[in-house]
Amino acid sequence: MRPRPSPATSAVATVSTEVAAADRARSLPRLGSALAALILSCAPAVAQMRATDDADPRDPLRRPSLRATTLKPTTNRTATSSPLRGSLDLRRGTDTTRSEAPAATPALDPLLPAEMPAEADPSALEPIGRPASAPPTPNPAIRSGARTAGTAARIDPATGRPMVLGSDATTRRGPIGPTERTGTVPKGGPTLAEAAVQPRPRDVLADRRDEATIEADEYAPLGLRTGGFTWLPAIEASSGWSSNIAGRAGGASGMTWRVAPELIGRSDWSRHSLQIDLRGAYLGNTTDHDYDKPTFQGALRGRIDLGDETTVDVKAGWSHDRQSSSSADNPANTVVPATVESKTASLGVTRDVGLVALTLRGDIERNDYSGGTTSTGASLGSEIQNNTRHIAALRATYGSKGSLRPFVEAQVSKRDYDDAVVAGSPRDAVGAAMKVGVVADLGPMLRGELSTGWGVERPDKGPLPDISGWLLDGALVWSPTRLTSIKLDAKTSFEPTTLANSPGAVSRAVGVAVDHALRPNLVASAGVAVTDKRFVGTNLHEDTWALTSGLTYKVDRNIQTYVKGSLTRFTSNSPGADYDAATVMVGVRLQR
Repeated sequence: MRPRPSPATSAVATVSTEVAAADRARSLPRLGSALAALILSCAPAVAQMRATDDADPRDPLRRPSLRATTLKPTTNRTATSSPLRGSLDLRRGTDTTRSEAPAATPALDPLLPAEMPAEADPSALEPIGRPASAPPTPNPAIRSGARTAGTAARIDPATGRPMVLGSDATTRRGPIGPTERTGTVPKGGPTLAEAAVQPRPRDVLADRRDEATIEADEYAPLGLRTGGFTWLPAIEASSGWSSNIAGRAGGASGMTWRVAPELIGRSDWSRHSLQIDLRGAYLGNTTDHDYDKPTFQGALRGRIDLGDETTVDVKAGWSHDRQSSSSADNPANTVVPATVESKTASLGVTRDVGLVALTLRGDIERNDYSGGTTSTGASLGSEIQNNTRHIAALRATYGSKGSLRPFVEAQVSKRDYDDAVVAGSPRDAVGAAMKVGVVADLGPMLRGELSTGWGVERPDKGPLPDISGWLLDGALVWSPTRLTSIKLDAKTSFEPTTLANSPGAVSRAVGVAVDHALRPNLVASAGVAVTDKRFVGTNLHEDTWALTSGLTYKVDRNIQTYVKGSLTRFTSNSPGADYDAATVMVGVRLQR
């Protein structure tokens, strides 16, 4: 049986327990004070880190005006006692006013108004990013005892200064003046600046697109600015070898060279737009200058905005090229083929009507043939093919603002030859066409237009048959990745001819070109193009295949070097017209 403790022993144990509990209670405030001192000693370092933290200046939460503020403790601030210590002191009968725990510094929300005790000095408020060594600026407008007890001031997080209360608090900021220390807070509290409480959200996707564009254009030319235009001049010079300089059956091989200048101008107006493209080239050789081939292409495209729903599109073009010596339009003994000049003009008006955009367009095409000689020195007489074609078109596009916009287009045309009779038959004709297609505008990923349909051109009179066939027209640029670009070009046209029993030919050309960036400054390219030409009224046809490849090294924005190769094969059911040509060129491109 356990012995029963004596009363004296119980009293000693009780006193020891109370003394130990009191010691533990007294150690808690000391531990809190030590922890508070440690936090205050780290405050300058934290403030310096936040002052230099400017990783993303576009983020409104990182602007210095919106950073959290801290309230400095002042000497006249009344601190509260620890509840635990007070209870122990009451049990021991001690005075609770002898030792008091330091008051905790209130944490302020940078986006919400903070309340400041009446006895606190507003000048003690400063941004965290401010160096700890900088002394606070005294505010003479605040005098002690000016406010009644219990009145709180609102702190503007955008400036770190008190807001003026009263009827005009929504429009006034700054320190509280002597005559403005009293008043009532408006319903809902003082109004903060819109930028402080409602920062404009960042468009992260737009930022990424801009960064990708800048990175992708690292080697793109900057151009020359003149007024509201940006001009992009460039010139290419190359030299190489060709297995068939003349581009005809039995052609000789030899050294060849090429010079190709270009000038592109683009407007940057807030309304309307204008773009000018001028490209020329001269392909020469060291064997026979009769086979030199000059080419030129010029285009002007403009848009006039007549309000939000009406636009006017203006286009003009001019091209200069030379026919192939093996073409069926030229005699078998042709030495220098004929030159073809094409001039085009277009005017269209587009009007948005609800979900449909209606476009009324008028086009004019002028084709002039000149020059060309045979082996005997006689002229080819190709001028009899000169003609003018007028086109009127009406297009209805669904969803004028969408990324993929389907459309339907109807055309009527009239072709007039300069000579009433060509090769013994009248050639003037009327035509019509119907197309359906889609306009794609998905940004850099997919952009362009593609259409298909059926067209016909019927001579006004005479025994010649109609020209008709399937149509495929358009141009698309598809970028499945940032490093790869695929271009598709398709064109169908009704071309005149001098053959006696044919009103013309249906020519269809399709080309695909692929560019892939092996490195940011090294681009590999490859392409294939096919042209099929069928002469109506005869069994004559011509096919042209062309394979191309190249490698371009971009030194910087202004200099590029390249090597290009091509293989062309021309086939025809006309005897002795087939030929092959292989060409390799090495050159440099200068651009600005």
